Amino acid sequence: MFGKLNGWDAHNVTEDADLGIHLARARYQTTLISSVTLEEANNTAWPWIKQRSRWLKGYLITYFTQMRRPFRLLFELGAWKILGFQAFFLSSISQYMLALLIWSFMALYFGAPQWVDAALPAEFLNTIMVAFIVMWFTSTTVYIVVASGELHHYLIPWTPS
Repeated sequence: MFGKLNGWDAHNVTEDADLGIHLARARYQTTLISSVTLEEANNTAWPWIKQRSRWLKGYLITYFTQMRRPFRLLFELGAWKILGFQAFFLSSISQYMLALLIWSFMALYFGAPQWVDAALPAEFLNTIMVAFIVMWFTSTTVYIVVASGELHHYLIPWTPS
């Protein structure tokens, strides 16, 4: 089977994402196994930062490798799956890459000095704030749904963070 998929990138640190795209391009179907993992997440800052950095690096490698030939990817995945591919990878990547910018705009929105009001149109700041709130609300809703299972319901109060 792996020969048919041309293997996967041994240098990619998110081999599951890379292999998943190879499977989709070869028209294989995957499914989730209904199970609960008891794996414990990182609970200190430095290991958490290293893990998230590794995932971001892997998502960037996967995205840019697969997007080398975008029309071929479109042909192999189809319109619906390429939209899912774009939504997943671009939202994951941009969430980290744009965090400082979004936080800066949020600070400006809630306490902008007058020179900022003169330099940036109010509609622009309002659009950025609405986009930030919608993205945060969507992410939080997904986290609540995921944590609502029997073994993880105690995590629900932490989802806004």
